[in-house]
Amino acid sequence: MIEAVGRAADGYLWSTIALCVLGTLFLMLSVQIAKWRLEATRRLKQIRASPRAAMERIPPEEAAGGGGRVMASEIALHPDYRARIAGNTDLRIVGLGEYLATLRPKGKTDSTFGNELETAIGGALLNALGPGLGTLLLPSLGVIPKSILGYGEAAAAAMTAYGGVEAEAPRLGQVGSTMPANVVKTMGGTSLITMASVTDINSAIAGGSTNGDDDKKDASPPSSIEILVKRGEPHEETFPPESIPNPFIFSQHYRKAIDAMEKLVTANNIKNGKKPYDPDEFEVMEATPVDERTLPGLHMGMSGVKRTQNRRGILENRLICILMNNLSSNDIRHEFPDVPGPFSVVMDAGGSPITRPEDLVAALQKAGNSAKCTVVSRTTTFGLSLCVKEIDGTFSYVPIGLRFRTGMRDVQGENIDVYLPHSSIDLEIKGPSCNVLIQYYHDASGFAAWNSGDYPDTPWSFDGKKRGIDLLKCVRQAGFHMACCNSAAERGKVPYGGYALYGTCNDSVAVIESAAGDGTTDIYPLTGVGGWHVDFVRRAKEFRHKELTSGRSKDFVEDLEKFYQAVKNQPNDCFPTLETMDDCARRLIASSPDNPIFQSMEDGTKMCEALRTELAEL
Repeated sequence: MIEAVGRAADGYLWSTIALCVLGTLFLMLSVQIAKWRLEATRRLKQIRASPRAAMERIPPEEAAGGGGRVMASEIALHPDYRARIAGNTDLRIVGLGEYLATLRPKGKTDSTFGNELETAIGGALLNALGPGLGTLLLPSLGVIPKSILGYGEAAAAAMTAYGGVEAEAPRLGQVGSTMPANVVKTMGGTSLITMASVTDINSAIAGGSTNGDDDKKDASPPSSIEILVKRGEPHEETFPPESIPNPFIFSQHYRKAIDAMEKLVTANNIKNGKKPYDPDEFEVMEATPVDERTLPGLHMGMSGVKRTQNRRGILENRLICILMNNLSSNDIRHEFPDVPGPFSVVMDAGGSPITRPEDLVAALQKAGNSAKCTVVSRTTTFGLSLCVKEIDGTFSYVPIGLRFRTGMRDVQGENIDVYLPHSSIDLEIKGPSCNVLIQYYHDASGFAAWNSGDYPDTPWSFDGKKRGIDLLKCVRQAGFHMACCNSAAERGKVPYGGYALYGTCNDSVAVIESAAGDGTTDIYPLTGVGGWHVDFVRRAKEFRHKELTSGRSKDFVEDLEKFYQAVKNQPNDCFPTLETMDDCARRLIASSPDNPIFQSMEDGTKMCEALRTELAEL
C-alpha cells in the first residue's frame, strides 16, 4: 500500500511542478488543452467548494523506516552533489521526493491518500499560476473526475499521435486511481518535438491577432520590439532618458546615470511604501506557502537567499547592458521611425565616437579594465524555485529541474532525457571604469539583448558548464545576432519576438559560439521551429548581402559571413536522426554540468556516451 502511495505521489506532484514550469514558459495553449477548459472550470469550482483534508508531515526517519518510497525519483539529488553543498556552503538541501515522502493525511488511512493528493495538486497549481492559467491546466494534470476518463484517454492518444510521446500503450493505458495515469504520463513525458509543436500552434493563435489591414498599420501602437530597442532593456522602470545622452561620454555620464537611477528608485520606493533604497544591500529573496493545508511547509521561492550582486551592482549591470544594446541596435534603428538615430559612446570628451559593442569593450580594456567572455549552460527552472520550512523555522532548499525527452534511446530501449538548460554569453568586466557581469541571449520577453547577470546565490542557480571564447569576436557576433533577430521579429510581426520560434536562449548562444569559434557549438538542445528558422536565415542573408557590408573592414565582412553560415547551418534537435544523433549526444554531454545536481543527470550522460559508441558501429 505504501509503495502505491509512493507511485501516486511520484507521478502526480512532480507532474504538477513540471507543468507549472511549462505553463509559465510556453503558456500551453495547444488545441488539446484548450478543449478541456470548460471541464477545468467545473473542476475548479469543485476544488474550491470542497474543504480539503489537511496533510501533515512526519519525521523523515519515520517515513524511511516505514518503507516509504522516495518520490520524484527523476530529481533525486546526486549524493556527491549533496555532499558538495554541505561541505562548501551553509545551505541545507532536500530532494523534492524526500519532502513528499513525509506527507500523510491527518486522520486518514493510506487508501485515501491518492484523493488527497489530487486535491493538493489542484490547490498547488492554482496557487502557483493563479486562477486563469491554473484553470486552463487543471485537466492536463489529470485532475478530472472519472466521468470523463474516456475523454482523457482520447486526448492523451491525440497528443501521442501529434509526436509528443512514444506510443507505449501498455504503460499509458494503466489507470491506477481516479486520476487518468495516461494523461499524466503523456504530459509528464513531454518531448522536445512536443515543445516545438506547441510553440508553433501558439504562434498561429497569437499571430492571428496581429494581422490587419495595411492601411491601418501607421495607427498601430509601437511593437514590443520597438519599445525595447528604444528603451535598451526590458525593465519598465528604466533609466531616465536624459541620464543616457547621445553621445554618452563615459567618463562624465556613467556615474551620473547611476545616481539618476538611484534617485528614481528611491522616489518610487517611497511612493509605493517599500523599504528605503540601500545601494550596498543584497536583496534577500522571500518565499510564499504553496498550500499549507495540503502541502505543509512547501514554499515557492528561496527564503533568506541573497542575490549575487548588491543593488548598485545590478544597476551598473543594467547601464552597461543599455549601452551595449543601444550600440548593437545601430544597424536596425532606421527600421523604427520613433527610435532616435545612431547611438555613440566616447570614453572622454573629444574622443573618437564608438558605434559598435565590440569597440566599447575594446575601449574599456584600453582604459585598464579586464574583460572576458564565457559560454555557459545552467540548469533552468524558468524562475520556479522551492524551499521547505522546517519545524524550527529554518528553510531547506529544493533544487529542481525540468526534464524533457530527447527522442534518443539507448540499446535497452530506455529514453535518454535532458534537463533543460539556460545558456548565455557571460561578459565580465572588472576595473576602474566598472565592475559588471552581463549576459547575452534571446530572452523570453522576446528581446534578444544583453541582460544583467545577477542570480540567487545558490550553486544550483549560478553554477554551470562553462567554456572560454574569443572576447571581441564573441561580442561582435552577439551584436549581429541582436540586430538580425530583433529585425526579423519586427518585420514579420512575429509573436513573442520570435522567442521559441527562432529558438530559445540556447539557440541564440549556439549561433554566437559557432560564429565566433570553429563553426561548431556544444549547446544542447536546439529547438527552433523549421519555417520560422528559415525566416531568420533569410534576414541574415540580407544583412550579409546588402546592409552591413558597405564600407566595412575585411575582418568585419568575414565575421558577418560566419554569422550567416552559423544561422543557416544551425542544428535542430527536435527530431534526431541516425545522421544527427551522435552530434546531439555529444552536445548533451558537453552542456551537462560537471557536478550533476541529480543522479539521473549523470545517468543520462553515461547513456549518451554508450549511445555514441554504438552509433559509431551502426
